[in-house]
Amino acid sequence: MKFRTEIKPAPSSRKIKHGEALLLIGSCFTEHIGSRLQEAGFEVMNNPFGISYNPASIGDILKRLMENRALSEDELFENQGLWHSYDFHGRYSDADRGRAFQRMQKQFEAGRSCLRKASHLLITFGTSRVFRLRDSGKVVNNCHKMPASVFEHTMLSPEEMQSQWFALLDAYFETNPGVHIVLTVSPVRHLAAGLAANTRSKARLIELVHQLAERYEALSYFPAYEIFMDDLRDYRFYDKSLVHPSDMGIDYVWEKFTSAFFTKETQEIAQKLRAVSKGLQHRPFHPESKEHRAFLKALYDEIERLKKRHPGIYLPAESADQRGRSA
Repeated sequence: MKFRTEIKPAPSSRKIKHGEALLLIGSCFTEHIGSRLQEAGFEVMNNPFGISYNPASIGDILKRLMENRALSEDELFENQGLWHSYDFHGRYSDADRGRAFQRMQKQFEAGRSCLRKASHLLITFGTSRVFRLRDSGKVVNNCHKMPASVFEHTMLSPEEMQSQWFALLDAYFETNPGVHIVLTVSPVRHLAAGLAANTRSKARLIELVHQLAERYEALSYFPAYEIFMDDLRDYRFYDKSLVHPSDMGIDYVWEKFTSAFFTKETQEIAQKLRAVSKGLQHRPFHPESKEHRAFLKALYDEIERLKKRHPGIYLPAESADQRGRSA
């Protein structure tokens, strides 16, 4: 007897390989997959402007990077003692206007560089509900706790999303013809307006990604949303909020993702590197102990062996302090 409907994504013809640059943009689900890719030894630029949820803002970010339209200090505004940009996440805001601007400009340059050379662009749409500035009609990426009266809360229409993304991807494929784009819809539920509104919002996103997948050969859809809704289909795969996926649920989707986009060899290397990465993240009670120094030395020796066998792997360099402790 069958008690669940398992989804098996079709293997991608365009595999992800070590030594390639990956750019990820989208919701917090993107952050989870991006961190696992980093642990697995890939060169990853994860959300250069911070977490983004709606297709209009994600499209504006990509267009801005493509056109090299750098941030201007005039775009920053102050609210509750911090300087913000409507395009950037609050992690880049600061009490000092100059520091905020420098942080955002640094992220812009890093994102622009990665977009030009990326072998894969992974995009996760979270919601089609958006906040527009009443005075300009601009869809904001972040509200930064501005008064509700400043915004109009609406839902993007299928027509405006398709029009924006057809034009955007036509231009991007011309500038980076070797790129492969992977689209997903986030399983994270946006319940501020209720379950019915969330379902309607997700339906528009699903229609959008399938319209794009039908139009572009170098674009594929990964069914993260369907895996959660129809395969896992159980609240135990969400955290206590009942809105965000749990680590166990994300690990399951990660396995499906790697089976579709990695070769067997890449899967094996990634598994070893994730184990090494988690070892480096470990925070011991006694970092100066002989046992911990031996543990670190074994990890660094393993990293060197892996780098010699697979020159394309990418792991952040350990700090001088960490390296000293392993001596």
